[in-house]
Amino acid sequence: MAIQTAAALHVDSEVGELRQVVVHRPGLELTRLTPGNVDELLFDDVMWAARAREEHDSFVGKLRDKGVVVHEFSHLLAGVLDTADGREFVLSRTTNEHTVGPQLVEPLRELLESLDGTALAETLIGGVLKHDLSLPAGSSLLWDYLVDEDFVLAPLPNTLFQRDNIAFAYSGVSVHPMAVPPREAFLGVAELVAVEDAVGRISCESIAGYPPGIPAILPGERMTAEISRYLRETLDSGGRLHGSSDPDFRSIHVLRES
Repeated sequence: MAIQTAAALHVDSEVGELRQVVVHRPGLELTRLTPGNVDELLFDDVMWAARAREEHDSFVGKLRDKGVVVHEFSHLLAGVLDTADGREFVLSRTTNEHTVGPQLVEPLRELLESLDGTALAETLIGGVLKHDLSLPAGSSLLWDYLVDEDFVLAPLPNTLFQRDNIAFAYSGVSVHPMAVPPREAFLGVAELVAVEDAVGRISCESIAGYPPGIPAILPGERMTAEISRYLRETLDSGGRLHGSSDPDFRSIHVLRES
């Protein structure tokens, strides 16, 4: 999540004419949905990918007929990945020992670095399956445990399943990666931890910095250092936090890890 605080406070209307929008056309990620992974990927059932694309194209066509400027997410991401800094920023955060395990970082990076921006964007959005890599048995315990259709690298969050994953506050943008369904986090077993220990944990709280009053984190999303810093800066600048169980933001309820 990246968000910047504007120098001066002001009020923006949440109701107005839609001028520009970012959309994502269903692609590789939907074809990789199976009965075995739909729950983990926050779906109720396997979707009909071809029909989803037809409905998406029809929707985008109607937006453009109304004069709305439509930006395709995959094209925007590909443009970022065609730059050296953008590619390193994305790959260092998606492919590291914490996300894929130390034994798989090198072969995954080798595969991903061999792709141009367009192909890399499609691969990151769709995820990397075991059979996409050519590694011998015994490469790691995880590798031997996985079957060919298991994800080695999970799809980018919120491209496979959209659920209020982005919000704009003044000149900044807040991106929320959903980790579990909100109901699971809201009704699950929570524990109270210090804010500095909550980074990487799944939030059970909905917290909005006021002003402007837009939620920075919701139940089911992972706390990041950027979100924590933004909420702390909101308090330090005289604002307040709506929804936080601790008005001073020294602690937060997170989902207990099994």
